[in-house]
Order: sequence, then C-alpha cells, then structure tokens
Amino acid sequence: MIRISRLPANGIVTFKVEGRALGSFGEELRKFVGDTLAKEKQVSLDLEGLLSIDQPTLEFLAEKRSSVLISKAPRYMDRLLGSVPNGRPARLEPQEG
Repeated sequence: MIRISRLPANGIVTFKVEGRALGSFGEELRKFVGDTLAKEKQVSLDLEGLLSIDQPTLEFLAEKRSSVLISKAPRYMDRLLGSVPNGRPARLEPQEG
C-alpha cells in the first residue's frame, strides 16, 4: 500500500510518500509522478516514510532526478540512488530469510 499526500510548500509542489512502493503500488507512484511532471516543471518528494521500493520505481526516480527533488529519504535509498556515477541506481538485492 502507498499513500501520497500534498504538503504545503512555497513554489515547488511537494508530496509526502509513505508505505511500500512495490509492484502495482510502485507503478502507481511512477504514474503519479509522471502525471504531475506533465503539469509541473519540478516536483519534490519526501520519501522518509517509504518503507520499501521496487527496482523499476527506483530506476524511474533516478532517471527523473533533474525534475524530481528528493527532499527526504531513508538512508538505504540515498545509497541506492547515489551509488552509480552514470545515474543508474544499484540493483536491489533480494533479502534472505
């Protein structure tokens, strides 16, 4: 499940994203961001409440970094988004157990 809420901000459109961006919920987040960017030049995302993210959504956010500002993010996501010099995120490794 994913929850997207608009936050009050000056100038740039900001959304808080909470939950798990996996499968259809990751697809929902990608569609939401894409639709918002069709109307706005930039969007800011507070991802601090994002518990997990799938590879397609992570790659989408990495590709959109010029127009999607990540205002807050869990440490694991900072590492993944900034891990590769060419802008492609590191692959998510399956968790065992």
